[in-house]
Amino acid sequence: MERCPICRGRLDAETQCRRCGADLTLASQTQAEAESLTSQAIKQMLDDNFVQSKHFLEQSLALEHNSFNHQLLKFVHQCINSNSPAHISENAPSQLLVDSPKKLPLLKRISKSFRAHS
Repeated sequence: MERCPICRGRLDAETQCRRCGADLTLASQTQAEAESLTSQAIKQMLDDNFVQSKHFLEQSLALEHNSFNHQLLKFVHQCINSNSPAHISENAPSQLLVDSPKKLPLLKRISKSFRAHS
């Protein structure tokens, strides 16, 4: 979380907003859980377990809506509905970035989180 959801003030590593004093512990924990679920979904995708990946992505989206996870979920649906998921997965990462190029920082953050939890 880069900004306070209440006053939009910039945040550092603390769980309390310096600007408005809001306790952001629960919000930070929720975001961390959503990122963990996204990482688990990516791991499942790498193992070609798209049904389980879909489950993790849906849980993550229930905690935190973002376009990156929506794009991943669309991709997972394509893989589930396709007879040849390997064919789709060859082009999917680049297509994912083309569809939402402004999400590259989010992709990097999730990738960093994914590597940290691996």
